[in-house]
Amino acid sequence: MQIHAEYILTAIILIVIAMGVSAIKWQLILNGQELYISWLELYRAYWIGLFFNNFLPSSMGGDAIRILHIGMRTGNKAAVASSVVIERLIATLALALVGFCASFFVSVKAGYIQVAFGAIVVITVLLTGLLIWGKAPSGLICGSMKVTELVQGFLVAGEKLRYRPRLLLYCLIWSVLFQCINVGVNYSLFRGLGLAHIGLWEALFIVPATSALAMIPLGINGYGLREGGYVTLLADYGVGNSGALTASILFAFLVSGCSLWGGLLWLKTAKGALETDDDTIECT
Repeated sequence: MQIHAEYILTAIILIVIAMGVSAIKWQLILNGQELYISWLELYRAYWIGLFFNNFLPSSMGGDAIRILHIGMRTGNKAAVASSVVIERLIATLALALVGFCASFFVSVKAGYIQVAFGAIVVITVLLTGLLIWGKAPSGLICGSMKVTELVQGFLVAGEKLRYRPRLLLYCLIWSVLFQCINVGVNYSLFRGLGLAHIGLWEALFIVPATSALAMIPLGINGYGLREGGYVTLLADYGVGNSGALTASILFAFLVSGCSLWGGLLWLKTAKGALETDDDTIECT
């Protein structure tokens, strides 16, 4: 099975654009929490996080690296953690909304997936509401001093978004755009592999479903779960196992390949930090 270079190039361009959109929606949340970080810095952090996704559980493992990277810049890891969690919840909400809406326009109906998308919408809305309401179990608040300070900082940062519904709406809109771009990456690969009978509505339904599976922390960077989702769902549209696996692995390969840029950024950042430490020691 061959694929023309123009489809690969299109997919790579869309991946780069998607990372820029991700930085925009994250910046919106941080600004709402009164943390002002440049878009370029967040863009770099996202690439570094994407690189570490290759070695961490689920497709969201790099979020911890993002928290560490920007938390060190701001000196407020609790607030940065809050921003990442809320941004992820809104992104998951957008993913479920895109998949749920598309499910009404596909040729093969899958009621159980529609129910799953609906459940994700309800759960993400409830969790986001709890985070911006500023409440937490009393056991966490009454724990050790460090844990208490972390939880309280986390909740205070989240609570700042309670009175900024417009900002949350903007973040949701950008998140929907991100999901559509991610679908575009996969749709380009479908077309390039000759899977022309997988239309845009089918892609808008299948890709969010497989992305949701990849979030489950049962493997590194969602490998295995994503492939299983592709094979199962694409089979309903007459795509053989080999074609489905090729599409899934090619997508994962492209994302991992692009993420090497994040590895280079991380090395550059680590080198800069070491040089700064050496200068401090010499001055001392």
